[in-house]
Amino acid sequence: DPRLVRILGVSLLLSLSLFGWFLVFFASEFCLYMGLILGWALPVLALQFAFGGHVTLRESKVTTIGVLIPTLYLCLADAYAISMGVWAINERYLIGIHFGQLPLEEATFFLLTNCMVVQGALLFVRASEKVSQASGGGGGG
Repeated sequence: DPRLVRILGVSLLLSLSLFGWFLVFFASEFCLYMGLILGWALPVLALQFAFGGHVTLRESKVTTIGVLIPTLYLCLADAYAISMGVWAINERYLIGIHFGQLPLEEATFFLLTNCMVVQGALLFVRASEKVSQASGGGGGG
């Protein structure tokens, strides 16, 4: 049932967002960066999922490829920049888990940002197709 999928997904995403805000306001400062990322990004994903989570899951291959490839690229580029001293992340606000030079928080940021972009684009394309079909258009510009 698409409605149940959306309700469960939104509930999970909003619960994790609330956990993020808990980390921001009540946990140790080493949780601050992760808390801000979860608190900021997950409500956006929840809103998108409320409208089309069933579409995102139905098209999981497109979603997965669309998210993982740019996430990997951005993680590699960021790790390289950190290793070269181009920028630094204050360790005081990090949980302490790293993938080489890349903090977990940076990887999480890239992953969630790409989830928002891919899910938003997928929902836009599918909604546009429905509008085109409903109006009798072939979509052939």
